[in-house]
Amino acid sequence: MAVLPYLPAPYPDEIFGSWLKRISLHNSRGAWQVLVEESGIAAIQATFFDMVSYDPRLDRLLVALGTNYESTMLELSTMPYWLAFNSLELSAGSLPGTRSIPRLLGNKGRILRGALHAVGIARGERKARQLRYCCECLAENHSELGEPYWHRSHQLPNVFYCPKHGKRLYVSCPACNEDIVQVTSSLVALPRLICSCGFDFRKDRQKIPTAPPYLKLAQISSHALSNGLPSWSHQDVRSYFAELISSSDQKINKYIDALVSAFGQSRELATQKKLEFNVPNEPDMTMSLNRHYSAAFSQEFCGLLVAYDLPFEKARAGFIKCKGEEGKKIKPIDRLDLSSAVKSTELARKALLEKLARNPKEPVASHKGLYWHLRFNDTEWFLSQFPNFRGRSIQSVAEDRREIKRYLQEKGEKGLNRTPFMMRALARDKDWWLNYFENYKQKKNKRVQEARNKLIKETAGKMISALNDLLKNEDRPEWITPRRLGKFLNLSSPQAQHLVRNSPELRAALESANKDKLRRQLRWAARQLRLEGRYLSPYTVCIFAKLPTEREISVIAREVIEQIQDED
Repeated sequence: MAVLPYLPAPYPDEIFGSWLKRISLHNSRGAWQVLVEESGIAAIQATFFDMVSYDPRLDRLLVALGTNYESTMLELSTMPYWLAFNSLELSAGSLPGTRSIPRLLGNKGRILRGALHAVGIARGERKARQLRYCCECLAENHSELGEPYWHRSHQLPNVFYCPKHGKRLYVSCPACNEDIVQVTSSLVALPRLICSCGFDFRKDRQKIPTAPPYLKLAQISSHALSNGLPSWSHQDVRSYFAELISSSDQKINKYIDALVSAFGQSRELATQKKLEFNVPNEPDMTMSLNRHYSAAFSQEFCGLLVAYDLPFEKARAGFIKCKGEEGKKIKPIDRLDLSSAVKSTELARKALLEKLARNPKEPVASHKGLYWHLRFNDTEWFLSQFPNFRGRSIQSVAEDRREIKRYLQEKGEKGLNRTPFMMRALARDKDWWLNYFENYKQKKNKRVQEARNKLIKETAGKMISALNDLLKNEDRPEWITPRRLGKFLNLSSPQAQHLVRNSPELRAALESANKDKLRRQLRWAARQLRLEGRYLSPYTVCIFAKLPTEREISVIAREVIEQIQDED
C-alpha cells in the first residue's frame, strides 16, 4: 500500500468523514487517490461520514491510515451513543468486522445483521448535507488548530445546542440561509468559515435564549457518546426505565407524561406513531420521538433522563445494576411474538400475575398476548385463577381467519397485531398465519414493485423531456447533474439520483448529454458569435467558449462551424 506524506491525527470529537477529508486535503489529490485505489475502493463517497457498514476494502484503507474498522467506529462515529441504549448481548454476536462491538437493534426492534442504515440512524444523502455546526467551535478550532472540522456530538439526533458552549447549532447561513455544506458526490467538505454572501460563520447570531431542557438533552447525549463499549444490553436499559416510570412518586408515571413534563405539549403526527416537540421560539428546531414506550430507543431514553432530571452517569449505574439482577427479573412478554417471547407456560403465568399485581384494576383480557396464550395452552390453570371466564364462548378458527383476511383487505397490516382475532391466531393457528402472510406479502410486494416501476418510468420520461428542453435553451452549457434536472420536477437530490440509477433510458440520455458537453459549448459559442455578426473561426469560437485552443478542440470547433453554416 502507498504511504501518505502526512497523516494528521483526529481532533477531539472529530467525526470520521471530517478526518478523511482533512487527510485528503493535506496530501494532495494524487497521493490520496493512489491510496484509495490501492485499497480497492473506486471512490470515497459522501456516505463515508459517520457510521459505515463493514467492507474489507474500507478496512484495508483504515489499516493503511494506522487504525482499523472497529476503532474507527468507536472513536470517530456516533456508534457509542447508539450502543449505550440499543446494544444486544455480545453473546448474540458481534457487529460484522469487529470482535468486541455487540450488534445493534434496528427499526421495529429487529436485530441489525448487516448494513447500518437498518438502524434508522445512519445519515442518508439529504441528512449528510444538513450537518450542524457551532459558531464558537468554528472560531475556537480555527484559532487553536488552524482549521475547522465537524464534531460528532453536534450530529447526534435531537441535539440543537452545542454541549460544550451551549450555543445554538446551525445547518445553514443565518444571513442568507445557504447550506454550509456544498453538495458533492465525494467526501463531505469541511465546514466553511465565510459564506458566499460574506457572512462569517464564527459570529454568534443567537438572539433567542437557550432552552434549558434541550441544552440538557444535548449534554446527556454527549455523555452517552463518550461511554464507549457498554457492559449492559438494551434489555437492561429497558428494565431500568420501566422500573423508573412505574415506581416514580411524582405525578410523572407514564412515558408520554414524562416527556411532556420536560419538553412541553407535543403535537401528535397524523401517523399516531410520533410525537413532535418544538423548541421554544425556534420553528425550524423540532424534536420527533416515538409515541409508544415499546418503540423507545436512544433518543427517547435520553429524553426520559431529562424528564427525570438524571445524569447519564447515574443511569449508567442503573443499567449495570439491572444487568446484575438479570437472573431475578421477569423478562417482558412481547404480545406480538408469542413463540419467541413466551419461553414457558410457567413464565407466562408469572408475568400475567405480576402485571395484575401492579395494576389490579386492569381487566385480565387487556393483556391480550398472555391472556390468549394461557387461555388456549393452560386452560385448566387459567380458569382456576379466573373462574368468571368459564362458559364464555370463543370464536372459531375459521371465523378468525375470515376476520384476518377481511382486515388485511380493508386496512392492511397496520394495527392487525392488536386485534383479538390476530392474538388468537398467534396462539392457536400460527402455522396457517405464517403461510398466509408469506403469500400476502409476496403479492403485495409484487403490486408495490409494479407501481414503483410505473412511477419511475413516468417520472424518468418527464426528466428526459426536461433534459431536452435544457439542451435547447441553456446558456453556456455545463455539466448536467441529476440534482440540476430534479429541480425542474421539484425533486430532491437523492430522489433525482435514485431515478437516474433505476432508469437505464434516463441514465443513457444524461451520459450522452454530458459526453457531448464540449461540442455543446462550442456550438453555443458559435451561435452567439453569429448572432453578434462576428467572424467564425475555430480560434474565436474556442476563446468565446472559454476553452483551450488545442488542436483536438479546434478540429471539433471547425466541424461545429461547418454544421451551423450548412443549417443556413
